[in-house]
Amino acid sequence: MLPESHVPPFPSAPCNHHRGRVVPPSRLASLLALLPLLVLGAGLLAARPVHAALGEAEATVSDDARQLRASYALQSRAAWTRSAFTVYELATPEGIRIREFVAATGTVFALTWQGPFRPDLRTLLGARFQAYASAPRSADSTRTRVRIEQPGLVVRATGHMHAFRGLAYLPDAMPAGVNAGDLQ
Repeated sequence: MLPESHVPPFPSAPCNHHRGRVVPPSRLASLLALLPLLVLGAGLLAARPVHAALGEAEATVSDDARQLRASYALQSRAAWTRSAFTVYELATPEGIRIREFVAATGTVFALTWQGPFRPDLRTLLGARFQAYASAPRSADSTRTRVRIEQPGLVVRATGHMHAFRGLAYLPDAMPAGVNAGDLQ
């Protein structure tokens, strides 16, 4: 027989104990009803991209800088012979220089990197990282040189200890009159 302090507050309903407190079944049911919403909300927050990447909007370039702990600046359009794109340059504390090329449409269509370490390509390539990771390498790819040419993604990277550089771009998003050689 239970002592009087453990008698449920609602006569015919079972109760649940939490740290010595009695939780009425109706309250427990309402808390359990919220559980799927909380799990769904947490999943959406976890899946939300926290940075810009190749193919993303220009307005999110600052998110790349924050994700990579980099400073960034808009380079002068006068420095480029074609005004079909804008260039943002990011500089990480590790000494990596990343340039993000933004088309007049406001989309990051290409990026280059150069520095003593490889940048976080998962961050820079964003949704296209999986295509990069699973793409077959070209025949001339080696341990120090990677070349991937897919219809929607081109990546060229080379490097050795303390000297890495690369280029990634979306061929379909390149502004008219711009070719890969213009992206330095």
